[in-house]
Amino acid sequence: MSWNQILVRRIAIFLALLQSVCLSASLPENWQATQSKVSTAQKAGGGTRALMIYHIGPLHEEANSMDIMTNNVKLFTGSIGKDQAASKDFYIFNVVGESHPLEYLVPKDLPNVGLVQWKSADSDLATHLRTLEMLTVDVTNKFEAVLFVNHGVRGPIVRRTNGEWIEDFTRPLRSNNVAMVGPTLSCEVSPHVQTHMFALRTSLIPFVQAQMKEKLEAKYKSWVDLVASLEVGLTGLIMNAGNNVSSFMHQSRGQATHFTHCLKYDGPQNLVDQNPTSWCGLSPETLVFVKWGGEAMRNPGYMCNSMVNQMDDALEQTARAEPHLQLTVPEVRRGGRMSKVFKMYAQEAWIDRQPVLLYTNATIAAGQAKIQELRSTPKVCFLVRVLVPHLLHFKYENPGTNLINKELKLFIASLQRQKNPNWVAMFYRIDNAPEHSKLNSLLNAYNDPRLEFLSKGGLHYSAADAGYGATDKFLLRALQRSECQWISVTTSDNAYGSEVVQRVMAHRSDAPMLQVPLDSKRYFDQLKPILLQAPNRTIDLAAPVLTVSGVKLSGDIATQPTVVRLLDPAIGALGCTLSPRLEATGFTHLIHATPESLRLDLAAVFMNAEKLRKEKVLFGHFSDRSKYPCYDTAVNSTDPAGYLCLNAQGAHLLHHLAQRSNWALAQLPADGLKSAVFHGNSPTLCIGADHIWFDHKDPLQQRCFTSMDAFRMLEKPEYKAAYDFPNLWDGQGPVIGSCLRMRDPKTVKQ
Repeated sequence: MSWNQILVRRIAIFLALLQSVCLSASLPENWQATQSKVSTAQKAGGGTRALMIYHIGPLHEEANSMDIMTNNVKLFTGSIGKDQAASKDFYIFNVVGESHPLEYLVPKDLPNVGLVQWKSADSDLATHLRTLEMLTVDVTNKFEAVLFVNHGVRGPIVRRTNGEWIEDFTRPLRSNNVAMVGPTLSCEVSPHVQTHMFALRTSLIPFVQAQMKEKLEAKYKSWVDLVASLEVGLTGLIMNAGNNVSSFMHQSRGQATHFTHCLKYDGPQNLVDQNPTSWCGLSPETLVFVKWGGEAMRNPGYMCNSMVNQMDDALEQTARAEPHLQLTVPEVRRGGRMSKVFKMYAQEAWIDRQPVLLYTNATIAAGQAKIQELRSTPKVCFLVRVLVPHLLHFKYENPGTNLINKELKLFIASLQRQKNPNWVAMFYRIDNAPEHSKLNSLLNAYNDPRLEFLSKGGLHYSAADAGYGATDKFLLRALQRSECQWISVTTSDNAYGSEVVQRVMAHRSDAPMLQVPLDSKRYFDQLKPILLQAPNRTIDLAAPVLTVSGVKLSGDIATQPTVVRLLDPAIGALGCTLSPRLEATGFTHLIHATPESLRLDLAAVFMNAEKLRKEKVLFGHFSDRSKYPCYDTAVNSTDPAGYLCLNAQGAHLLHHLAQRSNWALAQLPADGLKSAVFHGNSPTLCIGADHIWFDHKDPLQQRCFTSMDAFRMLEKPEYKAAYDFPNLWDGQGPVIGSCLRMRDPKTVKQ
């Protein structure tokens, strides 16, 4: 018998005597019932056995996503129900805190499941080891392995039937002196199996308990120190005792039997290259369990985009295969103040996985008669003015989705999200920019007949009329199409909520002009002079109706939910005061204007095609600036240089229809992101996508970027001095905020 074996036996005898004397006075609630279940299960026999200890800790909903945590527990407990050989394995759920909101998900009535309620816990690892201590070595020795997991981990991803996934963890422990295995092994600090999910060979448990006791009782200055001592220290103990460790990640990369050397990450740059949890190039199927909670979710950009996409795919597949689990799809990845906006955006973006098509394979198979029937169905016809606004394309370090920087692909994606597929979008250039010479081929790549390219022939862009000469030509063409019931003249820097077409087509009033809620930061430039002239500049940004000095704004500013970001000039240079409106209403810059104000944006207006045909009025009728001036040139600084008065002719046409032709205007209600039109660049969509809004003092520099972009900026001294990164990291959220603002010059050391 080796010295290690003698030591393990002596420790086991000592622990058994100690436990029999003093454990009964400090047992958590329901422990006796769980212990009785374990004994009954062991008497039943049944061959190879594994013990699972699952930790459900405090949720910290102010930072973490309830969607994520609930789905994690459902996916794990759902795999228990699939285990037809239930007597082979046993599950202990340690639930920390009274009236825990996820406790109901534990299938405690199953004979192989125990529920233990803890009033508090220092960490999941501490509770894991305390559970082993209470079970005693006599009990744990009857299991081949003990598996440890917490609610911040998702799995099993694969082999969910009949407990097949458990074999992935127990098999490596049977050979090559492997005593510990997990999905991933990190070399940060020193090599260690990451303890969010791991398995131990039970023969090592007495040794581990004895050696870790002092570490568990120690006081740590920080969470980092605790992790370094417990997580890193556990693997160190096992390896120093002459045992091997392994991980599925290393097995997939050439270290088939056990860990021999650290791997070097060679994938795309991300926030934490040293931690394999965030690495690209891994697959959920290989890891079986994936860290999917805590800092990995709270910090946008922590997880590699390819892993995020794969996990979304896995969630969708499981939700379809196991509908009884009632998984939340899509899920919001982090909680906090903006969780409402995150949720609305996630629901919109999820539609992109299966765009709503009009001409499906079934339609084509039905023949030409069906296709013709669909073509003649009444539709919304979009005239899409394609131009090159400032920052049409911006290079991102690590984009997770289409960012909101006036991108044509986002515009098209938002159309293909429409729940009512009866629309046509006719694209044409209103400039001579060479990058749009391939617009036709770009549209063809979508293979969607509703995306039409219109050649403008001999027409050329003219700064004098902002391309409305081409617009008039194609407006006349659209009015000749019988299927066009509603006409919308828009630009390629906009985006549409998924129910806009549905709500327009379903509207039943006689009003020939419908206004959809518009979220546009352009309106701030128009509001600012009005507000700065007010005697009292105090504004309740969370109020449903914007008021100044207790008086409702009227005239060209309607009393719909509105945002004003900058009030006091001293604060105005800093920006990022949009959070209260976003939290309260789900929008940053939502407003309804009136045609009389000459500030009504064409993108938010849908005109009845039949009545517009009879009016015989075109944009070119309003090109004379001496008669139809541009009222907002002085305050509208969101348009690119050279595009002043971009919307003047559109505003005058709508004014003419309302005043001279007595067209009634019906305003459709705002009901979340699905109901609105968004003018790029959109802070609302940027923050909803869990990116960072760059609130530059120059509106032309304002844009959306990723967390990776922010970290790269932080590395450059000139950016670090110019922008308020402390407020981004610490002042807006539990881990990282949603808006980067200019820094107060008074706080910058000269």
